[in-house]
This record gives sequence, structure tokens and C-alpha cells, in this order.
Amino acid sequence: MFVKKDLGSWPYTGSSEIPSLLIIYSIFLYYFDGKYRRFQKFLSVFLFLDCVVVAINTYIHLQTNPLIARYLAVGTETRERLLGTATFYGVGGYEYFYSLVSIILLLGFLFLNYRKKNYLTLLLIFAFTALLIQASYMIAIALTFIFFVLLVIMRYTNKYTFVAITLLVVITLLIFQGTFASMFEKLVDIEGIPHILSFKLNELAIFFSGNDISGTDINTRQNLYSQSIDAFANNILTGTVLTNSNVYSAGNHAAWLDLLADFGLFSIPFFIFWFRAYKYCKNKVPLIFKPFVTVYWLYYVCLGFVNTLFFAKIYITWLLFLPLFISSFFKTNEKSAV
Repeated sequence: MFVKKDLGSWPYTGSSEIPSLLIIYSIFLYYFDGKYRRFQKFLSVFLFLDCVVVAINTYIHLQTNPLIARYLAVGTETRERLLGTATFYGVGGYEYFYSLVSIILLLGFLFLNYRKKNYLTLLLIFAFTALLIQASYMIAIALTFIFFVLLVIMRYTNKYTFVAITLLVVITLLIFQGTFASMFEKLVDIEGIPHILSFKLNELAIFFSGNDISGTDINTRQNLYSQSIDAFANNILTGTVLTNSNVYSAGNHAAWLDLLADFGLFSIPFFIFWFRAYKYCKNKVPLIFKPFVTVYWLYYVCLGFVNTLFFAKIYITWLLFLPLFISSFFKTNEKSAV
């Protein structure tokens, strides 16, 4: 099936990371059991400390080169042109920062629902968020803000109020686009924010104002999303992997759309796997954490519509660290946190 396709050029759709997914999820299934609680704690602490160490090391390198985190996210040839052939050990790139978003959300959930060591939790939230802003990953920053607000709404409202507020936000976005354009224009003028972040905010201001977005990253993304949709629409059954077409190909910038473009309807089992994995995880965590599981899974689902997703480092946080941390440090029958 893959003979005519160059898998080496596929880091984005995740075909090269399927072995990593199988290994990581198998480890999760084996150790996601109460009898391995001690090992779960050890592994969770190890992974969290690793996240902290990388954060510190990345912060140090960002002082020398503010764009290093973004340069590490580009292709090998571009990276060598910008950074040379040097190897940067322990410096976070794309996978690290998009995984960090879900860890910030976990800390946010703990801050909102647990009084114990709130000061340390709040300090970590500010530190990780500041690092995220300094690394200038605009989509990651936006998703952090959106889903943190979602956690607050879920904490202090019932589900019907939550639905009403969500609809209100969507309507507000549609009606008051000019207001958002003005807001982003003001954010651009804030002193001290990274230049690349200021540039992205200016593009958002242009987008919400209704002006021509040709030449912007937003326009480029729209074209890549459309490319994947067109590839799927013209190769619905088997995708482009069998046709090896030079006309249609995935845009390689939106995980779920790229999956459909590459495999067509044959990608359905993969979507079923993700849904069943979500249900299994949610059913096994303590009651109070069930809404959080929905939130952080929703974050990764949304990320998959706007960016690449299938990387081993993201799998480790998504499928291993978060569920094992929750399972090992909190009681299954716990119903109240404050």
C-alpha cells in the first residue's frame, strides 16, 4: 500500500510515528492499573521533572536566540541553514510547547479545584505560560487562553450555563469582528512581547478587520487546509496514498484533514481508535477529573484541525503522562476537591 509513497516526507500525517503511538499506548494500557500505582507515580514525577528541566534549559537558550524554539520546529534543511549543524539538547520545540499547553491546563484544573499547594501551582502556571509566550507559538498561546477560560466556566457553572456561554461567545465572534480587530491592534503595541508574536497578532487584526490577508500566515494555512480537503474530496475511498497523484496531496498542516487526505475512508478505524481511547481514559479516572479529561482531549482534537499533531513527544503527554498522573495521585472515588 505504501510502496509508491515516500514515507520519509511524512512527519506531519503521523505515518512515521505509528510505531511510537503503538509503543506508548501499550505502555499506558499495561501500567494504567491500580497495582502499578507506585510505578505510575515514579513515571509521572520523572516526566514532569523532565518537562521542568527542558523549560529551564529552553528559557536559557531563548535569551541567546529568541527564535530558537521556532527554528527547531522547521524542516531539517531549513534548521541547518538557520542554526547550523549544532545539536541543541534539552531545548523545547514544536512538540514540547504544544504538549506544555495540556500541562498548563492540568495545573489550571488543580488550581481551580484543589486548595493544597495552590501557590506552587499558580507559580508553575505563570512560569510555563511566560515561557510559552516567549517561545512565540501563537496558536498554542491562544488555545491555552481559550481552554483555561473553558475550565473556569466549567468549574463555576452547570452544563446548561456552559452551553449558553459557548453559544454566546460564538455569536460574539461573528458579530463583533471589528472589536476583536481593534483589540489585537492594541495588543500589537504592547512593549516587551516577542517580535514574532507581535507579527502574528497583527495578522489576526488584519483577518478580523476583513482586509486582504494575502501573503499572511493565515492565508497560507487556509490554502493548506483547502489542499487537504480537495485531496480528500477527490480521493474519498482510499485517499492519495494509493493513487500517488501529483495533482492532489495533503497540505501537511492539519492532522485530521491530512489523515483524511492521505487515507480517505480507510482512516475511519484510526478515528475510532482515538474515540475509544478517550472513552477508556475517561471511564478510569477519578470522578472529579472526568470533565478535565474531556477538556484536554478536546484541546488535542482542536489542535489537530489547525496544526500538526502526530508526534511521539505529544503522545507521551497526551496518552501517558496526564492519565497516569491523575490515576496515581488522586483517589478513584474522590468526588469533591474543595
